[in-house]
Amino acid sequence: MWLMELRSKKRHKAFTLLETIIALVVTSIGLSLFMGFMLNLKSNLSSVRQDDLAQVEQLVSVLKTRGLSLEYKGTSFGNVVFYSPPRQANYQLKYERNKIWLNQDGQGYMPLLFDVETFKTKWHDENYTLDLEVKLHGKVIKREVVFAKAKPPKEKQTPKNEG
Repeated sequence: MWLMELRSKKRHKAFTLLETIIALVVTSIGLSLFMGFMLNLKSNLSSVRQDDLAQVEQLVSVLKTRGLSLEYKGTSFGNVVFYSPPRQANYQLKYERNKIWLNQDGQGYMPLLFDVETFKTKWHDENYTLDLEVKLHGKVIKREVVFAKAKPPKEKQTPKNEG
């Protein structure tokens, strides 16, 4: 009797081989699911980052488009102001309510970027460049936009009086 009690106590003090294998299988399944989740999260973050870069490049291409031929004019209330000779209109690059848009003479606007956390600009007169700094989804993206030098206004030629 005493020997049977001793054997039953020993059995309960240690894990059996079957219990250990089941614990390892459950742990490996849990780790596999966690790694799959982490890889998916990394892939999604990479996709968001690529989308952000593409949107910033689209913003730059709008500013450089030949159809507008934007020329730097100055700033107004913290917004960069451009002049478009082909359209004979002023454009403001605005940042409000986490959005960046191009506003034409206070009329309509063209949305350029959404979900912007911060937006900074700096103009360089010496080389006609505009530095853009945009923060999207926690990442700062910097771009330099080079503009054509503004052409001086054409002088009107007056006919000379011959006489």
